[in-house]
Amino acid sequence: MDGVLALVPEEDQLRLSNLTGQSLYYLNSSDIRHKILAISEEEGISQAAYALKLLQSEGKLKHATVTKGENGRMTTERYSVEGPVALFLTTTAAQIDESSKATWMTLESINVAVVTCCVTRRRH
Repeated sequence: MDGVLALVPEEDQLRLSNLTGQSLYYLNSSDIRHKILAISEEEGISQAAYALKLLQSEGKLKHATVTKGENGRMTTERYSVEGPVALFLTTTAAQIDESSKATWMTLESINVAVVTCCVTRRRH
């Protein structure tokens, strides 16, 4: 991940270890617009997977919540976060969730030890 992200200007990426289920909804509206959202491990998005899929498919998130207003009455506040966003995840999991595979492009790395063994055998 670090090697690929080194090719992208820092201001065009947001690196996180974890996302809670509601965290994306409360970002400033353009905080992640046209940026790479890089999460260190797929497990770090488990609570936010739904929001990320919406952000990918719809290009934005909209959220309404109830808060207590200045006058003590309950009021609705609306939040909106704009995409598009590129999502970059890594995982050591042997299997990737089928719905994630359908939504995101997945690339699997090659086991370096196996490749080294094959190359060594071909040389001899």
